Amino acid sequence: MNQEENRANQDRRTRVGLKSLYLDPNNYRFIDDEKYTPVDEDRLTDADVQRRTNNILLGKNGENVRDLIDSFRKNGFLPVDQIQVRQLGSGKYLVVEGNRRVAALKLLQVRYEHEGYDLGNLNPEIFSKLPVVFYTGVDDTHHLVLMGLKHISGNKKWPAINQAELLRTLYEKHGMIADDICKAIGISKREFNATLSTLALIDQYKESDYGDQFTSEKYSFFREIVRSRNLREWLQWNDSQKQAGMPMNLERLFSWLSEEEVIDDDDEAEQDIIGNSRKLEPVITKASQIRELAKLIDDQKALGNLDASRNLAEATLASEVLSKDKVKNALSIINQEVGTIFNMSRHISDADRSEIGELSRKLSGVIDIQNAQALSASTRNVFLVEKPRSHFKSINIKEFKKFEKVMLEDLTMVNLFAGVNNSGKTSILEAVALLTSLNSPRAFIDLGRRRSQLTSESLNVKWFIGELPEGCLEGVFDGKKVSLKCQNDIEEDIADQTYYLSSFEFIARHDGREWRSVTHFFEKYPQRTEGAVRSLCPVVFSSPFIGLEMEMLRECHDKSVEFGSKKIVVDFIRKHVDSGVQNIELVKDGRFRVSHNDLERAPDLTQFGAGMQRIFNIGLLFAGARNGVLLIDEIENAIHAAMLPNVVSLIDELSEKFYVQVFLTSHSKECIDAFARCDSIRPKLAAYALLDRHEKKYLRFDGERIARLLDSIDFDLRGGKKR
Repeated sequence: MNQEENRANQDRRTRVGLKSLYLDPNNYRFIDDEKYTPVDEDRLTDADVQRRTNNILLGKNGENVRDLIDSFRKNGFLPVDQIQVRQLGSGKYLVVEGNRRVAALKLLQVRYEHEGYDLGNLNPEIFSKLPVVFYTGVDDTHHLVLMGLKHISGNKKWPAINQAELLRTLYEKHGMIADDICKAIGISKREFNATLSTLALIDQYKESDYGDQFTSEKYSFFREIVRSRNLREWLQWNDSQKQAGMPMNLERLFSWLSEEEVIDDDDEAEQDIIGNSRKLEPVITKASQIRELAKLIDDQKALGNLDASRNLAEATLASEVLSKDKVKNALSIINQEVGTIFNMSRHISDADRSEIGELSRKLSGVIDIQNAQALSASTRNVFLVEKPRSHFKSINIKEFKKFEKVMLEDLTMVNLFAGVNNSGKTSILEAVALLTSLNSPRAFIDLGRRRSQLTSESLNVKWFIGELPEGCLEGVFDGKKVSLKCQNDIEEDIADQTYYLSSFEFIARHDGREWRSVTHFFEKYPQRTEGAVRSLCPVVFSSPFIGLEMEMLRECHDKSVEFGSKKIVVDFIRKHVDSGVQNIELVKDGRFRVSHNDLERAPDLTQFGAGMQRIFNIGLLFAGARNGVLLIDEIENAIHAAMLPNVVSLIDELSEKFYVQVFLTSHSKECIDAFARCDSIRPKLAAYALLDRHEKKYLRFDGERIARLLDSIDFDLRGGKKR
């Protein structure tokens, strides 16, 4: 530096009192603050403007400058970074660089002069003789570039949104071209363009119905959106126009980033009252979740799940696209590692061989699952009737277990079978399940699983085939005749007799058409089915003694989210069981976790009462049985008697919403009475008292009649008599 330049710099330096310094109300440090408003040049020194600027810089109780105050008290004032000021005239100066330090010193001055505050190593003379540098001879553009060098590419970085606004100001207000800005600040052209797109997206969010929810912390959310190729393509984002070509997708995205206000259905009469609503949390609560969203954005089923559940984790679990990708990745890893083991085979020990054999059996099990050997057929078969105009009107159990020639007539949408223990109630449901599933071998496997209270994988095949019931069932469904005949130990020419046990034949007929299938059972091999498999419609069986297999429960859960029954059930639990429950979520480990107001961590659903678990599971099943049949054994099991009337109303609501014909059993008078006393379900109710398994030994009552008998003689359906 030559002597002339040194003299010029000396002329620019001076010392001024803090009372002559005015904070810059247009400082880019806090333009994202909700209190910020642009200020014209002629109002820079107004008292109210300075007061607001000072409050923004200091924060509540001086929190924003606490680090500076501690530093001043310990080290005194160290002129490491220059405080730059601009002359305003009349002995007044506007702080261009160093506003936070000046605000901190002003706060210390007030405390020192009015409270006798201990300044530590800070010399109080600094309040009247603060070293500053006059900022002269450059325009606003140059000033912004200098701030950019310090607070964008330098070591005194501003928050991301403040950096972005400075770049946009240089480009839009001061007319600098992109290349010059990038060279001056030291950033890439790609980063610059992404910054402008991010701000443009934020501007559109602010103009939407959710705009009042924007905070500077959400800048990173929008930055991640702009970074994602999948999301840009889904929005049809135009980089030159900074607009989305799919405004509906844009609005949908904004809704996921925001709280949603909903009006509870319980208070329909009061929906016009202001404030009669509650808020749902945003779907996206962390910027990192944008990347998860981008992975499933092209999966319409997952997005439908996301709209319904407002839960990204549930939508991710429901995503077929992600599931297929995970399978491909897993297969790639398996293939690579198998190659490694093959090349190192000389080092394999006996223990290793045993483990390899176990892995081989697991992989074989995966193939079995793919062949629908571990999933309920009702969710995997071809349904003959997808949208019935009516359900079962009659069922004739010509032969099944100990039932013979039992004709169930005048079936309705809700059919309740009552009787004492071992009267055959569960067998009735099993017969309905088999007739609905037609020639699905899986329906018989489910039957054995429930009877043994074991998982499919744990069933002893030899025991199982001995328990398979032969039968002949007929009925009228959707106005058309349907029948199923099944017989065991038929003669079949099996080429491979190794471990062969038996064969089971199914003959299904519907509306004049016939389907025959044969399932072969082996002791150590998976069963094999030959012939086309058809089911009448979706059917789901709920037993209190053994839960649904996880894949079936996942399927019902996904559908409950997609079609809305999960929300109904969670709202029911919140209202009638536990007011603290906010949500019940299916997580990646296949468990259900409960979000609860009174609990910091979300415990497993099994940590709550058995009644709450039963209600939740039954509620999910209606969506899985949509347009079909739901069978619930011992409906009252685990549910408190006082809760039964509410549960009956829930069953009625879900049955109507999803057009599901319900078959239930009960040996509880309180439960039967709850159905009879429910005004909405009574016209759709048919109640059957099982008296004898043989011939036609049952009594049928419609809902209105049983209600009258209940009122007059305290009628007990289980035995057809007064209690």
